[in-house]
Amino acid sequence: MGWRGALRSGMATYRRIERDNERQRRLALKSETVQRAADAVEAYDAYVARLKAIHQGCSPAVDWYSVRDQLAPEKPTRGSSAEDAARAALDRFRPSLLDRLLQRVERRRAALVAAVPSARLDDDAAYEAALATFREEHVQWEEEARVATLVLARDPAGYSAALAELAPGAAVNGLGSRIAYTNLLPDLAEVTLQVNGPEVLPTTTLTLTRAGNLSTRPMAKAAFTTLYEDYVCSCLLRIVGETFAVLPVDHVLATAVDNVLDSSIGHQVEATIVSVGVSRDRFNALRLDRIDPSDALRGFTHRMRLKRGSGFSAVDKLSLEDYRSGDA
Repeated sequence: MGWRGALRSGMATYRRIERDNERQRRLALKSETVQRAADAVEAYDAYVARLKAIHQGCSPAVDWYSVRDQLAPEKPTRGSSAEDAARAALDRFRPSLLDRLLQRVERRRAALVAAVPSARLDDDAAYEAALATFREEHVQWEEEARVATLVLARDPAGYSAALAELAPGAAVNGLGSRIAYTNLLPDLAEVTLQVNGPEVLPTTTLTLTRAGNLSTRPMAKAAFTTLYEDYVCSCLLRIVGETFAVLPVDHVLATAVDNVLDSSIGHQVEATIVSVGVSRDRFNALRLDRIDPSDALRGFTHRMRLKRGSGFSAVDKLSLEDYRSGDA
């Protein structure tokens, strides 16, 4: 083969390698794109599942008897470990031949002697620090025992203190909703949930095409309404469970409010959309990991008006009198 033939052969080989490299690059890019799309859909599905499962994972019940009866922190005693170590170092001091040759015996002894009162000050500082910690722990112990005693006596003042300290609505608050306890009685707690649905709920769906590409579409109104209902009901059940975990009440009235369309003025107004009364015995009978939150909530005395095509409508809040009488 002449040099021209060799050149043509080499160029052909080079072009083939370039085509193969480009093909591999495109395959790698497509694989990376497909993986990113799959990750996005997985994250979306997990988020939607979380919105419908907030009622799961309620906190364990607070053992207020153990809180009330816990032992007081032990007051520290002043130690002398630093001073003892300094005195031991002084007692062990024996000048070496080099110390004598360099005439530093007295200097080294003086340093060891001076270290004793300095170490005593270190012991004093350590004791004062331990004493300060003890005082803080003792104040906390007294406060916890006081609150526990009030809670066990079913005193609403104790309920308020316990709720402020333990913040049972943290799981719901983290998703953009807010809760507030509006009425605390010895056997019943009333709580209101500010939903903020538009800030929390997705309005689009993410799916994968057959080719592995990401498809984004507006969520159908009926699907959005179903998700909205499950989210609200799941939040209310979680709040009820957290309240029962913190307070020894027998009943919880939980109300969800959000903006709904007032057709008389054509504007969004804040209104009650779901209101439910739950007894402790019936709540404890639920298998929270297996229920549909909307179906479960309908099993209690409640008020809710919902249309798949238009969403929630305003309802009257369930009053204490209505709940006790069973009038929904």
